[in-house]
Amino acid sequence: MESAHDSRNRFKNWVKSVKIGDIVCDCRYFHQRVIALRNTYSEEPWSKGMRWQEKEVVLEDGSSCSLYHCANAGDHKWPHPTKSQIKQNLGDFWTDAHERMYKDWPEN
Repeated sequence: MESAHDSRNRFKNWVKSVKIGDIVCDCRYFHQRVIALRNTYSEEPWSKGMRWQEKEVVLEDGSSCSLYHCANAGDHKWPHPTKSQIKQNLGDFWTDAHERMYKDWPEN
């Protein structure tokens, strides 16, 4: 079994290796091609002046995702949740826009 340290290093190496043209799985479970990369810096009021680098990708549909927080490699082996599971997870936040977004998604 892979240690937490090895898993973290594998993930960090993947983030560094992502390039334009790669396919990623975004937080909506859509597999899309990366069309741009950008490095941004974040500083929160509670961080006492600490800044950290964020690596973002711009995807085919124009959305942007953080590689650290919201995207995975597109060739993953784990299954996506069903539409009903996503709807259950979102609960009261599920909207008509989600219904349209997941209209062709497997129900179960």
